[in-house]
Amino acid sequence: MPHLRVEELLQLSQSLLSSLGASDVEAAFVARLLVDANVSGHDSHGVVQLPGYVQAHAEQLIVPGVHFTRERETPATALLNGHWGFGHRLAHEAMALAVEKATRCGVSAVGAYHCYHVGHLGVYARLAAEAGMVGIMTVNDGGGGQRVVPHGGLAGRLSTNPLAVGLPTGTEDPFLLDISSSVVAEGQVRLKRLANEPMPFGWVVDALGRATTNPEEFFRRTGNLLPLGGEAGHKGYGLALAVDVLAGILGRAGHSRSPIPPYNNGLFIVVIDIGRFLDVAEFSVHVQRMIDYVKDCPLAPEADEILYPGERAARVRRHRLRHGVDIDSETWRHLQDIARERGIQVPDGV
Repeated sequence: MPHLRVEELLQLSQSLLSSLGASDVEAAFVARLLVDANVSGHDSHGVVQLPGYVQAHAEQLIVPGVHFTRERETPATALLNGHWGFGHRLAHEAMALAVEKATRCGVSAVGAYHCYHVGHLGVYARLAAEAGMVGIMTVNDGGGGQRVVPHGGLAGRLSTNPLAVGLPTGTEDPFLLDISSSVVAEGQVRLKRLANEPMPFGWVVDALGRATTNPEEFFRRTGNLLPLGGEAGHKGYGLALAVDVLAGILGRAGHSRSPIPPYNNGLFIVVIDIGRFLDVAEFSVHVQRMIDYVKDCPLAPEADEILYPGERAARVRRHRLRHGVDIDSETWRHLQDIARERGIQVPDGV
Protein backbone atom coordinates (compact mmCIF):
# COMPACT_ATOMS: atom_id res chain seq x y z
CA MET A 1 0.00 0.00 0.00
CA PRO A 2 1.64 3.31 -1.07
CA HIS A 3 2.49 5.74 1.71
CA LEU A 4 2.70 9.49 1.03
CA ARG A 5 3.56 12.56 3.03
CA VAL A 6 0.63 14.94 3.44
CA GLU A 7 2.51 17.57 1.42
CA GLU A 8 2.87 15.14 -1.50
CA LEU A 9 -0.80 14.26 -1.44
CA LEU A 10 -1.75 17.95 -1.33
CA GLN A 11 0.51 18.80 -4.27
CA LEU A 12 -0.78 15.95 -6.41
CA SER A 13 -4.42 16.77 -5.60
CA GLN A 14 -3.88 20.45 -6.34
CA SER A 15 -2.21 19.67 -9.67
CA LEU A 16 -5.06 17.35 -10.71
CA LEU A 17 -7.67 19.95 -9.78
CA SER A 18 -5.72 22.67 -11.62
CA SER A 19 -5.77 20.47 -14.73
CA LEU A 20 -9.58 20.72 -14.64
CA GLY A 21 -9.34 24.49 -15.02
CA ALA A 22 -9.40 25.55 -11.37
CA SER A 23 -7.27 28.53 -10.44
CA ASP A 24 -4.25 27.94 -8.22
CA VAL A 25 -6.14 29.41 -5.26
CA GLU A 26 -9.27 27.32 -5.84
CA ALA A 27 -7.32 24.12 -6.53
CA ALA A 28 -5.25 24.57 -3.36
CA PHE A 29 -8.37 25.26 -1.30
CA VAL A 30 -10.31 22.21 -2.53
CA ALA A 31 -7.21 20.01 -2.29
CA ARG A 32 -6.72 21.02 1.36
CA LEU A 33 -10.30 20.12 2.29
CA LEU A 34 -10.16 16.90 0.27
CA VAL A 35 -6.91 15.71 1.84
CA ASP A 36 -8.26 16.72 5.26
CA ALA A 37 -10.60 13.74 4.92
CA ASN A 38 -7.64 11.36 4.55
CA VAL A 39 -5.75 13.05 7.35
CA SER A 40 -8.76 12.71 9.65
CA GLY A 41 -9.26 9.03 8.82
CA HIS A 42 -12.26 9.54 6.52
CA ASP A 43 -10.47 7.91 3.59
CA SER A 44 -13.76 7.15 1.81
CA HIS A 45 -14.21 10.92 1.31
CA GLY A 46 -10.58 11.75 0.47
CA VAL A 47 -8.47 11.42 -2.65
CA VAL A 48 -10.29 8.22 -3.60
CA GLN A 49 -12.93 10.66 -4.88
CA LEU A 50 -10.60 12.43 -7.34
CA PRO A 51 -11.15 10.08 -10.32
CA GLY A 52 -14.88 10.66 -9.88
CA TYR A 53 -14.31 14.43 -9.86
CA VAL A 54 -12.42 14.17 -13.13
CA GLN A 55 -15.33 12.26 -14.66
CA ALA A 56 -17.87 14.71 -13.19
CA HIS A 57 -15.94 17.61 -14.69
CA ALA A 58 -16.05 15.91 -18.09
CA GLU A 59 -19.84 15.65 -17.70
CA GLN A 60 -20.04 19.35 -16.67
CA LEU A 61 -21.19 18.45 -13.16
CA ILE A 62 -18.25 20.47 -11.78
CA VAL A 63 -17.61 23.94 -13.20
CA PRO A 64 -14.41 25.49 -11.79
CA GLY A 65 -14.26 29.19 -11.02
CA VAL A 66 -17.97 29.96 -10.83
CA HIS A 67 -19.29 32.58 -8.42
CA PHE A 68 -21.99 31.48 -6.02
CA THR A 69 -25.09 33.65 -5.67
CA ARG A 70 -27.42 34.42 -2.76
CA GLU A 71 -30.92 33.81 -4.07
CA ARG A 72 -32.72 34.66 -0.83
CA GLU A 73 -31.36 36.37 2.26
CA THR A 74 -32.38 37.87 5.59
CA PRO A 75 -30.10 38.91 8.48
CA ALA A 76 -30.31 35.36 9.90
CA THR A 77 -30.88 33.19 6.81
CA ALA A 78 -29.67 32.65 3.26
CA LEU A 79 -30.18 30.35 0.30
CA LEU A 80 -27.12 29.91 -1.95
CA ASN A 81 -26.95 28.66 -5.54
CA GLY A 82 -23.61 26.97 -6.20
CA HIS A 83 -23.97 27.00 -10.01
CA TRP A 84 -22.17 23.62 -10.09
CA GLY A 85 -18.92 24.88 -8.63
CA PHE A 86 -16.80 22.69 -6.38
CA GLY A 87 -18.92 21.38 -3.51
CA HIS A 88 -16.12 21.90 -1.01
CA ARG A 89 -16.05 25.62 -1.78
CA LEU A 90 -19.81 26.01 -1.53
CA ALA A 91 -20.05 24.05 1.74
CA HIS A 92 -17.22 26.06 3.29
CA GLU A 93 -18.74 29.36 2.17
CA ALA A 94 -22.17 28.34 3.43
CA MET A 95 -20.82 27.42 6.88
CA ALA A 96 -18.71 30.59 7.08
CA LEU A 97 -21.77 32.66 6.20
CA ALA A 98 -23.87 30.82 8.79
CA VAL A 99 -21.24 31.54 11.47
CA GLU A 100 -21.16 35.21 10.46
CA LYS A 101 -24.96 35.50 10.64
CA ALA A 102 -25.14 33.67 13.98
CA THR A 103 -22.59 36.12 15.37
CA ARG A 104 -25.00 38.94 14.53
CA CYS A 105 -28.35 37.24 15.19
CA GLY A 106 -27.63 34.47 17.69
CA VAL A 107 -29.00 31.73 15.45
CA SER A 108 -28.70 31.30 11.68
CA ALA A 109 -29.82 28.91 8.95
CA VAL A 110 -28.25 28.61 5.50
CA GLY A 111 -29.32 26.37 2.64
CA ALA A 112 -27.39 25.71 -0.57
CA TYR A 113 -27.77 23.66 -3.73
CA HIS A 114 -26.40 22.97 -7.23
CA CYS A 115 -23.03 21.47 -6.44
CA TYR A 116 -21.23 18.15 -6.66
CA HIS A 117 -19.70 16.17 -3.77
CA VAL A 118 -18.85 18.24 -0.65
CA GLY A 119 -16.59 15.70 1.11
CA HIS A 120 -16.77 14.79 4.78
CA LEU A 121 -18.91 17.12 6.85
CA GLY A 122 -16.73 17.21 9.96
CA VAL A 123 -14.35 19.73 8.38
CA TYR A 124 -17.22 22.24 8.12
CA ALA A 125 -18.73 21.51 11.54
CA ARG A 126 -15.26 22.17 12.94
CA LEU A 127 -15.46 25.76 11.64
CA ALA A 128 -18.44 26.44 13.89
CA ALA A 129 -16.82 24.76 16.90
CA GLU A 130 -13.63 26.78 16.43
CA ALA A 131 -15.76 29.95 16.39
CA GLY A 132 -17.23 29.01 19.79
CA MET A 133 -20.55 27.95 18.29
CA VAL A 134 -22.66 24.88 17.69
CA GLY A 135 -22.82 23.90 14.03
CA ILE A 136 -25.36 21.44 12.62
CA MET A 137 -25.07 20.43 8.96
CA THR A 138 -27.14 18.09 6.81
CA VAL A 139 -26.53 17.06 3.18
CA ASN A 140 -28.52 15.10 0.64
CA ASP A 141 -27.96 14.53 -3.08
CA GLY A 142 -31.24 15.84 -4.40
CA GLY A 143 -32.62 12.32 -4.55
CA GLY A 144 -30.08 11.36 -7.18
CA GLY A 145 -28.40 8.49 -5.35
CA GLN A 146 -31.16 6.23 -4.10
CA ARG A 147 -29.02 3.36 -2.80
CA VAL A 148 -30.46 2.97 0.71
CA VAL A 149 -33.54 0.84 1.40
CA PRO A 150 -36.23 2.24 3.70
CA HIS A 151 -36.80 0.19 6.85
CA GLY A 152 -38.80 -2.84 5.78
CA GLY A 153 -38.15 -2.29 2.06
CA LEU A 154 -36.19 -4.14 -0.64
CA ALA A 155 -35.35 -1.38 -3.14
CA GLY A 156 -33.28 1.79 -2.84
CA ARG A 157 -35.45 4.81 -2.14
CA LEU A 158 -33.16 7.09 -0.13
CA SER A 159 -29.59 8.35 -0.16
CA THR A 160 -26.98 8.10 2.58
CA ASN A 161 -28.05 11.59 3.76
CA PRO A 162 -25.30 12.43 6.29
CA LEU A 163 -25.31 14.94 9.11
CA ALA A 164 -22.68 16.50 11.35
CA VAL A 165 -22.67 18.36 14.66
CA GLY A 166 -19.68 20.33 15.91
CA LEU A 167 -19.22 22.14 19.22
CA PRO A 168 -16.32 23.32 21.40
CA THR A 169 -15.03 21.24 24.29
CA GLY A 170 -12.50 23.64 25.77
CA THR A 171 -9.67 21.53 24.30
CA GLU A 172 -7.98 21.45 20.89
CA ASP A 173 -10.25 18.54 19.92
CA PRO A 174 -13.86 19.68 19.41
CA PHE A 175 -16.87 17.41 19.59
CA LEU A 176 -17.47 16.36 15.96
CA LEU A 177 -20.28 13.96 15.18
CA ASP A 178 -20.13 13.07 11.47
CA ILE A 179 -22.39 10.19 10.41
CA SER A 180 -24.49 8.94 7.52
CA SER A 181 -28.09 7.90 8.03
CA SER A 182 -27.20 4.62 6.29
CA VAL A 183 -25.19 2.01 8.19
CA VAL A 184 -22.07 3.19 6.30
CA ALA A 185 -21.33 5.70 3.55
CA GLU A 186 -21.09 4.46 -0.05
CA GLY A 187 -17.37 5.26 0.01
CA GLN A 188 -16.79 2.56 2.62
CA VAL A 189 -18.18 -0.04 0.21
CA ARG A 190 -15.94 1.39 -2.52
CA LEU A 191 -12.87 1.01 -0.29
CA LYS A 192 -13.74 -2.64 0.37
CA ARG A 193 -14.06 -3.22 -3.36
CA LEU A 194 -10.74 -1.53 -4.11
CA ALA A 195 -9.06 -3.61 -1.40
CA ASN A 196 -10.74 -6.78 -2.73
CA GLU A 197 -12.13 -7.44 0.75
CA PRO A 198 -15.56 -8.66 1.85
CA MET A 199 -17.91 -6.29 3.63
CA PRO A 200 -19.18 -7.07 7.12
CA PHE A 201 -22.67 -8.53 7.30
CA GLY A 202 -25.24 -5.82 7.88
CA TRP A 203 -24.02 -3.24 5.36
CA VAL A 204 -25.74 -4.32 2.14
CA VAL A 205 -28.68 -6.51 1.17
CA ASP A 206 -29.34 -7.94 -2.29
CA ALA A 207 -32.51 -7.46 -4.32
CA LEU A 208 -34.25 -10.19 -2.26
CA GLY A 209 -33.29 -8.60 1.05
CA ARG A 210 -30.57 -11.15 1.85
CA ALA A 211 -27.42 -9.94 3.57
CA THR A 212 -24.34 -10.01 1.33
CA THR A 213 -20.65 -9.44 1.96
CA ASN A 214 -19.76 -9.00 -1.72
CA PRO A 215 -19.17 -5.31 -2.64
CA GLU A 216 -19.86 -6.13 -6.29
CA GLU A 217 -23.52 -6.66 -5.41
CA PHE A 218 -23.68 -2.95 -4.64
CA PHE A 219 -21.80 -1.78 -7.72
CA ARG A 220 -23.80 -4.07 -10.02
CA ARG A 221 -26.81 -2.22 -8.54
CA THR A 222 -28.31 -5.52 -7.40
CA GLY A 223 -27.79 -4.57 -3.75
CA ASN A 224 -28.46 -1.55 -1.56
CA LEU A 225 -27.29 -0.17 1.76
CA LEU A 226 -29.28 -0.64 4.94
CA PRO A 227 -30.35 2.34 7.08
CA LEU A 228 -28.42 3.06 10.27
CA GLY A 229 -29.50 1.05 13.26
CA GLY A 230 -29.37 -2.61 12.25
CA GLU A 231 -32.54 -4.27 13.51
CA ALA A 232 -33.62 -0.81 14.69
CA GLY A 233 -33.19 0.54 11.16
CA HIS A 234 -36.35 2.63 11.52
CA LYS A 235 -34.14 5.12 13.34
CA GLY A 236 -31.71 5.63 10.46
CA TYR A 237 -34.62 5.57 8.02
CA GLY A 238 -36.39 8.36 9.91
CA LEU A 239 -33.17 10.32 10.08
CA ALA A 240 -32.70 9.98 6.31
CA LEU A 241 -36.19 11.32 5.68
CA ALA A 242 -35.55 14.28 7.98
CA VAL A 243 -32.31 15.12 6.14
CA ASP A 244 -34.12 14.87 2.79
CA VAL A 245 -36.61 17.44 4.03
CA LEU A 246 -33.98 19.82 5.43
CA ALA A 247 -31.30 19.64 2.74
CA GLY A 248 -33.52 18.64 -0.16
CA ILE A 249 -36.66 20.72 0.33
CA LEU A 250 -35.49 23.69 2.43
CA GLY A 251 -32.04 23.54 0.78
CA ARG A 252 -33.76 23.37 -2.63
CA ALA A 253 -31.71 20.50 -4.09
CA GLY A 254 -34.72 18.20 -4.39
CA HIS A 255 -35.65 14.98 -2.62
CA SER A 256 -36.03 11.26 -3.30
CA ARG A 257 -38.67 10.68 -5.96
CA SER A 258 -39.42 8.95 -9.27
CA PRO A 259 -38.04 9.18 -11.85
CA ILE A 260 -34.66 9.41 -10.10
CA PRO A 261 -33.37 12.97 -10.60
CA PRO A 262 -29.79 13.96 -11.46
CA TYR A 263 -27.22 14.07 -8.65
CA ASN A 264 -27.33 17.46 -6.92
CA ASN A 265 -25.97 18.07 -3.44
CA GLY A 266 -28.19 20.07 -1.12
CA LEU A 267 -27.04 21.54 2.19
CA PHE A 268 -28.87 22.86 5.22
CA ILE A 269 -26.87 24.38 8.06
CA VAL A 270 -27.93 25.74 11.45
CA VAL A 271 -25.45 27.59 13.66
CA ILE A 272 -26.09 28.64 17.27
CA ASP A 273 -24.05 31.30 19.07
CA ILE A 274 -23.40 29.71 22.47
CA GLY A 275 -22.66 33.10 24.00
CA ARG A 276 -26.32 34.09 23.68
CA PHE A 277 -27.15 31.42 26.27
CA LEU A 278 -24.09 31.21 28.50
CA ASP A 279 -20.40 32.07 28.42
CA VAL A 280 -18.52 29.83 25.98
CA ALA A 281 -15.91 28.97 28.62
CA GLU A 282 -18.65 27.88 31.03
CA PHE A 283 -20.31 25.86 28.27
CA SER A 284 -17.02 24.10 27.54
CA VAL A 285 -16.52 23.27 31.23
CA HIS A 286 -19.94 21.59 31.34
CA VAL A 287 -19.26 19.70 28.08
CA GLN A 288 -15.90 18.48 29.38
CA ARG A 289 -17.42 17.36 32.69
CA MET A 290 -20.06 15.40 30.79
CA ILE A 291 -17.43 13.81 28.55
CA ASP A 292 -15.25 12.92 31.53
CA TYR A 293 -18.21 11.31 33.27
CA VAL A 294 -19.14 9.24 30.22
CA LYS A 295 -15.54 8.17 29.57
CA ASP A 296 -15.24 7.02 33.19
CA CYS A 297 -17.90 4.36 32.57
CA PRO A 298 -16.83 0.76 33.36
CA LEU A 299 -15.59 -0.83 30.13
CA ALA A 300 -17.14 -3.72 28.27
CA PRO A 301 -14.79 -6.75 27.99
CA GLU A 302 -13.82 -6.01 24.38
CA ALA A 303 -13.29 -2.25 24.86
CA ASP A 304 -10.03 -0.43 25.60
CA GLU A 305 -11.56 2.99 26.27
CA ILE A 306 -14.59 5.17 25.58
CA LEU A 307 -14.14 7.97 23.07
CA TYR A 308 -16.35 10.96 22.38
CA PRO A 309 -17.34 11.86 18.79
CA GLY A 310 -14.36 13.36 16.99
CA GLU A 311 -11.73 12.14 19.46
CA ARG A 312 -10.54 9.20 17.36
CA ALA A 313 -10.37 11.38 14.23
CA ALA A 314 -8.32 13.96 16.12
CA ARG A 315 -5.80 11.29 17.13
CA VAL A 316 -5.61 9.96 13.58
CA ARG A 317 -5.16 13.51 12.34
CA ARG A 318 -2.17 14.20 14.60
CA HIS A 319 -0.55 10.89 13.61
CA ARG A 320 -1.04 11.30 9.87
CA LEU A 321 0.12 14.90 9.83
CA ARG A 322 3.40 13.68 11.31
CA HIS A 323 3.78 10.34 9.56
CA GLY A 324 1.85 10.54 6.30
CA VAL A 325 -1.12 8.75 4.74
CA ASP A 326 -1.61 5.26 3.30
CA ILE A 327 -3.50 5.13 -0.01
CA ASP A 328 -4.96 1.87 -1.29
CA SER A 329 -3.11 0.50 -4.30
CA GLU A 330 -6.04 0.65 -6.73
CA THR A 331 -6.79 4.30 -5.97
CA TRP A 332 -3.10 5.11 -6.29
CA ARG A 333 -2.98 3.41 -9.69
CA HIS A 334 -5.96 5.44 -10.89
CA LEU A 335 -4.43 8.70 -9.66
CA GLN A 336 -1.11 7.89 -11.32
CA ASP A 337 -2.83 7.11 -14.63
CA ILE A 338 -4.83 10.35 -14.59
CA ALA A 339 -1.78 12.39 -13.61
CA ARG A 340 0.42 10.92 -16.35
CA GLU A 341 -2.29 11.48 -18.96
CA ARG A 342 -2.23 15.14 -17.98
CA GLY A 343 1.53 15.50 -17.75
CA ILE A 344 1.57 15.86 -13.97
CA GLN A 345 4.56 14.66 -11.97
CA VAL A 346 3.64 11.81 -9.66
CA PRO A 347 5.34 11.33 -6.27
CA ASP A 348 6.92 7.93 -5.81
CA GLY A 349 5.14 6.89 -2.64
CA VAL A 350 6.75 4.40 -0.31
